[in-house]
Amino acid sequence: MLGCKKPDDSLGPLEGIYDGTFQRGGAVPCQVTITFEPQGRYTGTVNSVSSSGSLCPLISKGTFSTSGRVITFQDETNWPTSTDRSLILTGEFGTEISSGKLLLIRADDRYVLAFR
Repeated sequence: MLGCKKPDDSLGPLEGIYDGTFQRGGAVPCQVTITFEPQGRYTGTVNSVSSSGSLCPLISKGTFSTSGRVITFQDETNWPTSTDRSLILTGEFGTEISSGKLLLIRADDRYVLAFR
């Protein structure tokens, strides 16, 4: 759960269930849920089917770590070779906390998540 900002401006511990949206560029957002588990594990689901104009992410399970304002995901799923790998929740994301929401940002990808 997100608490008050720490003096060093780091993300701090991250646990719990977060619901929100994923959006790439100006595409229609997709509904997502990410559960941050103890010992740096995560699971996730996409709660809406891709419709015209939307690009939904691929979220399954793996590990995550935080350092300062960066969160790094390591996906553990064997996706088919035809998968658009740029949509997989993996790699480094910058983070922001705005109006009680956790933002994960990388290039044109943006997750806006609220603690459940």
